[in-house]
Amino acid sequence: MTTGVAGPSALFSGFPEVRGKVPTHLGYIKNFSFHVWYRVVEQYLRLRAARYGIPQCTVLDAELDLQTQLQALDSLIRQGVNALVVTPVPGPGTEEILRRTQRAGIPVVIEANPVPGMSTLVAICDYDAGWKTGVWMGRYLSSHSVTRAVVLDVAYPLLRPCLLRSEGFLDGLRSVIPDTVLKARVNGEARVETAKMLTKEVLAAHKDVNVVFGMDDESLQGALQGALTLGRTPEDIALAGFGLAGDTDKELLLTRGHFKTSLAMFPEWVGVRCVDQAVRLFNGAAVPLHDVAPTVPVTPDTLPTYYTRTGKTWIPDFSSINAIQREEECSRV
Repeated sequence: MTTGVAGPSALFSGFPEVRGKVPTHLGYIKNFSFHVWYRVVEQYLRLRAARYGIPQCTVLDAELDLQTQLQALDSLIRQGVNALVVTPVPGPGTEEILRRTQRAGIPVVIEANPVPGMSTLVAICDYDAGWKTGVWMGRYLSSHSVTRAVVLDVAYPLLRPCLLRSEGFLDGLRSVIPDTVLKARVNGEARVETAKMLTKEVLAAHKDVNVVFGMDDESLQGALQGALTLGRTPEDIALAGFGLAGDTDKELLLTRGHFKTSLAMFPEWVGVRCVDQAVRLFNGAAVPLHDVAPTVPVTPDTLPTYYTRTGKTWIPDFSSINAIQREEECSRV
């Protein structure tokens, strides 16, 4: 996790602030805290809120349970929160989040998982981002004279945005290497140990697998550990990640081993943007229904374009991140 970031003035030099009044109490309800993505989003959400001078910022965890999320929402409403960012727990019943906030007259920014009737969603285009990663991997394999890709997908198929990443990766890879086979798709549950165990099982049973896709930091880290345990070398298996949210994946990428690329989702940008859109909603300003977050496949050579390493800390370059061309709309949702 990124810590010890630069001072707010330097950090946000490439990210102009929204003009207008600011909320006195901003709330953020996360989906689940153990995931590095949400820890980084929270960190930059708090930094951005402090930059605006928002007096109070309260963050609660839904712990992957909708009822817990609704209880957290009711608690924030009682505390007088007057702007919210919510990452909904996936599944039916999320419309209740909007029903309760609309009754209370509280503007809400939705992050990652769409909810019918929302004002705005800050999220990537998962399929398109997966496609870009697959195309990159296809070109990499082709440049190393690989004409057949046999893929292990360490996925999270229960969550549609995550499944879209996997589907996009495979389609992008096939666009470059038509002879691409999905050997296995496993549910790594976004947990390192689960991903490691399942990767070991698949690679032990299918020695022809030469590509592994991990749909988030934890999936990639577990897959890498599984491949290393079985003695698979960087020459006979290539790993592609998705997220690049935490410092661990950045350090792994720089080793130039099995891990060839990762699709950067920039949780720092998302945390900042959620606060900006909350301020816009608080002022009654127009916001897009889907505020598409930037994504780009990153390699060891391009990592310094988007992040600067200071000691053990990685600081985002928001000017470079904002220069990434974003999708006008998603190919699939």
